[in-house]
Amino acid sequence: MKNEWYNKIHEIIELREFLSVTVRDEEGNAVKVSGAYNESPERTRLAETEKDFDEIYVREFGKYKTTIENINLFKEIVNEKILSYKNTDSYYRRNQDLLVLANEFITFLESKLNIIKKEESTETLNINVLQWYGNQTELIELTKALIENGNIKGKQEDIFKRVQEVFNIELNNIDQAITKFNSRNQENETKFLNILQSSLSKYIKNKLERNR
Repeated sequence: MKNEWYNKIHEIIELREFLSVTVRDEEGNAVKVSGAYNESPERTRLAETEKDFDEIYVREFGKYKTTIENINLFKEIVNEKILSYKNTDSYYRRNQDLLVLANEFITFLESKLNIIKKEESTETLNINVLQWYGNQTELIELTKALIENGNIKGKQEDIFKRVQEVFNIELNNIDQAITKFNSRNQENETKFLNILQSSLSKYIKNKLERNR
């Protein structure tokens, strides 16, 4: 459904008016037209740079949420303005610079879309990253146990590489850490796995007691 913002922009009659920006001095202040009245309208000119496009974007779009859906709607409006402009007498009287400018504005909107998509992709990636709160040796011990038990199959090097990606952690001296497992005494040869067994047993015991 078209929203109020969509209708507001469509109230602009000329594509030229839509693609115009306020004339500013070197300090960025709006330049006023000299005349009989002190409050004369600000002068405008056609947009020329990406900064100008940004001004149009903020002017027409600033109070609305920046989403892929809204920017695509903005692109639709501009494209419709281009088509309507081609059907006016102005199109035949003037050169096509205005249409070139309008298409450059479409390209600008595409860049806005790419930024949002990239940000959303990064957010999704961050959500999917698990955090490992133990030390490196414990993660190596757990992974090695899963490999030896056949729960995870594949080349050990590839498996550890994937584990590091999943937990967003860098495991150093993996082979050396595995070698040290062999030098542990019998009581501590599976130190971390023993802790896991104890933690799970404690959870089960407490759960059973609460359900009695």
